[in-house]
Amino acid sequence: MSDVILIESPPTVAEYIVLRQQIGWGVIDEDTARRTIDGACYTVCLRREGRLLGLVRLIGDGCLYFAFSDVMVSPELQGGGHGARMMRAAVEYLRRAAKPGASITLQPLAGREAFYEKFGFVRCPSGPFGQGMVFADAPPPVGGRFG
Repeated sequence: MSDVILIESPPTVAEYIVLRQQIGWGVIDEDTARRTIDGACYTVCLRREGRLLGLVRLIGDGCLYFAFSDVMVSPELQGGGHGARMMRAAVEYLRRAAKPGASITLQPLAGREAFYEKFGFVRCPSGPFGQGMVFADAPPPVGGRFG
């Protein structure tokens, strides 16, 4: 893991598009990738020799509302503790940035809840919120799938 570095900085548009494809989330265009990257309040990336191999991205206003929108690790690094390393960095950011009354949410893919519980997340509806929901008519990924 020592040759893989963690950097609090967004990826390039091209890198983001490639990483999504590598993990099977499908194809997005450059404008969509740019808008998505620009919409983050926090991004941490994993890099080896400059190459993007993972990222965690949070969206929100940076003080009261935060949502994990991407947690991605390249297939070549999956299972090596790299996702946990990025999550620890994201949680440290949240401890610095979140103000009293903040809402910090994530919607994990089915079956991945236990991973996030290690970082202090609880399954809904055990907290103040109901179960997570998605918009049924959202366009599906092009050439990919989630999960």
